Amino acid sequence: MALKLESSMTDLMTSLAVVFIMLMLALAQNNAKGSITNIKKISESINKELKKDNLECVIKKEDPLACTIELKEDKLKFLSGSYFCDNKCETFLKQTFAEEIMSILLNSSEFKKNIQGVYIEGFTDDVGDDIANLNLSQNRSLSIGRYIVEYYKNQKSPDEYETLLKWLYLNGRGEQNKKCLPKTNNSCDEESQSAFIDRDASRRVEITIRVKSSEQRKAIESKVKRA
Repeated sequence: MALKLESSMTDLMTSLAVVFIMLMLALAQNNAKGSITNIKKISESINKELKKDNLECVIKKEDPLACTIELKEDKLKFLSGSYFCDNKCETFLKQTFAEEIMSILLNSSEFKKNIQGVYIEGFTDDVGDDIANLNLSQNRSLSIGRYIVEYYKNQKSPDEYETLLKWLYLNGRGEQNKKCLPKTNNSCDEESQSAFIDRDASRRVEITIRVKSSEQRKAIESKVKRA
């Protein structure tokens, strides 16, 4: 009798475990759908402002919880081998990034609570030493980040400044993810295909806005543990 009861309890626990796993999988799927909806709304709002600059915050298939704005040197102009913004670069960062893009994110309570981070990443072409290019791309992203942080510190409210610091991530990617010339099917990250690299397009800065993907799941897990 005791053996039968023990077996029944084991079966019950196994069934509960299966139900819990199914519940968590369903929750993760619903959470992902909600996150995708959030980034679509954010992208649409930002793109209304970016039209005049002939830019777009694109949601890529391989990264559906983020939208990315690719900025070539005609928007963020650096002198060759330099990481200091010129006046045109600073104007873009102030008027378009700080006053338009970030304002959209900060002034919407719905958007604000769903932002995981704003990532500014620098890229270079394949000309020159790999390490030097990596350092150059890092310094360019740091230069942009420093300008934005100083602007928010001096021009915006303490709450907006603190939120910016929580969101902002800066990274240099060097020669990674080089761009191919149009109408080529070659991999630009293979050294043998360097003739097909679009160096103008490869020299760029990318601003990526990413939404949270596990906030609801963590909240549910916390409630389950307390139950």
